[in-house]
Amino acid sequence: MDFITFDRAALRLWTQIPEGFRQGVSALCVEQQAKFDVEFPDVCLMGECVSDPITDFPGAPIRSLIYIYYGSFNHIAGAGADFDWEAELWETLTHELLHHLEWAAGYDAL
Repeated sequence: MDFITFDRAALRLWTQIPEGFRQGVSALCVEQQAKFDVEFPDVCLMGECVSDPITDFPGAPIRSLIYIYYGSFNHIAGAGADFDWEAELWETLTHELLHHLEWAAGYDAL
């Protein structure tokens, strides 16, 4: 899957998630490069949820940015012909959203 198709698929899947669950996410950011785990440099990060800098002052509401890394998907897809891009993208989006929802609720189990 090329980057433009991936970016469009990410947005389409993201908008299928009910708005109430997406509340508090400032942006979905689809990055072209791969990202690797700092502690485990052989492990690709498919996505991550990070604090939006707007929440860095006391009393600010919890806001997040969700990043999806096309390059990581592409790297992992190259390892196997049966890679299901859409299923992996959906799983990554919902996993990162869960990080946001738990963080906003004051609970960090992931």
